Amino acid sequence: MRLFCLLTCIAAWLGVHAYNMQPDSLRVSLVTCDAGPEIFELYGHEAVRVSGLINGYPVDVVYNYGMFDFDSPGFIYRFVKGDTDYYAAAIPTQAFLYSYARRGSRVTEHPLRLSPDETKRLIDILNHDITPDHRTYRYKYFSNNCSTRILDNIDRVLGAPVTYPSLHEDQGHKSYRDLLKYYNSGYPWYQLGIDLALGSYIDKEMSDREYMFAPLSLAGTIAKARRPDGSLLSGAPVILEEGEGDVRLPPTPWYLSPVFSFWIIGILTSSATCYLYLHHRRSALLLSIWGLITGLAGSLLWFLVFISEHEGTSPNALAIWLNPFWLIVPLTAWSRRMRPGLRILLSIQGLAALATLPIAAMSHQHINLALYPLLLTTIVLCATTLLSRNNAVTTKVPQKQP
Repeated sequence: MRLFCLLTCIAAWLGVHAYNMQPDSLRVSLVTCDAGPEIFELYGHEAVRVSGLINGYPVDVVYNYGMFDFDSPGFIYRFVKGDTDYYAAAIPTQAFLYSYARRGSRVTEHPLRLSPDETKRLIDILNHDITPDHRTYRYKYFSNNCSTRILDNIDRVLGAPVTYPSLHEDQGHKSYRDLLKYYNSGYPWYQLGIDLALGSYIDKEMSDREYMFAPLSLAGTIAKARRPDGSLLSGAPVILEEGEGDVRLPPTPWYLSPVFSFWIIGILTSSATCYLYLHHRRSALLLSIWGLITGLAGSLLWFLVFISEHEGTSPNALAIWLNPFWLIVPLTAWSRRMRPGLRILLSIQGLAALATLPIAAMSHQHINLALYPLLLTTIVLCATTLLSRNNAVTTKVPQKQP
């Protein structure tokens, strides 16, 4: 498979360069691929097609900025850290369309209204971007992806930014998070991950241009986009692949959603905590499990906030509550000597959980509804442990003196 991709990329690159760029008639188009079932396919995909004749020879290639290699060393770690490198390549159009036709996604072409000189300059930029020294770039979720890089190149060719129509009133999505929730509507667990990992940055209001980070948003507006001179940027769309409709996964049932699941967990845990409190008992096992899970989640979140280079991970109000210091709880919950330290730690963690919501509100950060029961349970767990009159792990019945 790697050999096939390498050969097709080399063939496509040579296909454009071998004729010294003496175009007879070339057309440049944006190619939009509809959403697929995988989470990295939910926003669609954008590429550039160059087709026509050069010195009488047919050329038909797609410049694709969305290439990446799962098998590259340390891919998962680098992806979490934000060091994810994507690369650009030129692929024969039919080879590019094959994978989308196989999964049933519609593919639409939007011809760009460019002069011959603008067409040549854009192709020169595209060819520059697929050379070995320049093909790799640092992928950014919102500002440097398969869609934004193409639009930046178009702006360079035109000498000024393209004007895009406003989507605020049509779709009602004012922030990155609003738009992500719209595209992730059938994937609530994925949206929960985004709401955990990304902070207040993605709650800011987007500009019309920033909407275009999602290829499907670009496809919905490109017909009304205007060149700097006021003329339309693209012509009538052409369907390259009809597709089979919506090929995303079916919506998650409500009883498997994170909101329902976490409310059940919260109610059961809080009920057990209150029962133990009313019976003057404390469960080291319950504290340890809660501390371990919360501490692991907090360690990942702190990694994203303080180490990761991803866009939007910092600031994040959830890092106040979800922090790695929770991992100390399992180490101290079983020891009587460590009990004073545990009480101090739980006092701090309870106050941190209480402070999370007002701090998030002040920073205009949206909190996923599934997290409210967990926050509430954390507060209940800390409060009942601190208020308990008997902090022993078990309560023994006093023996009568003879």
